[in-house]
Amino acid sequence: MYRFQYVWLRIPGGVAGWELDKLNEKIREYNRFYYRFSDFWDWLSWDTGESYSGFSAIWNDKNPLMAKVLTIRAEEKEVC
Repeated sequence: MYRFQYVWLRIPGGVAGWELDKLNEKIREYNRFYYRFSDFWDWLSWDTGESYSGFSAIWNDKNPLMAKVLTIRAEEKEVC
């Protein structure tokens, strides 16, 4: 099924399909360098010039690719 060929990310007014390998490449880059400074979705939006806000729950429902998406490191917050 076409829907399960991509991992679907939320954008204003819809969704954008990402190939699993390309998304995991971006997650690896973020996890290596940028997680200390920014939220993943903010960083991805800045890096690509598109506005992303998360995974689409509806379009990714029962999507087997979601099990293969790498874990996104949480932004480190300073504790006072």
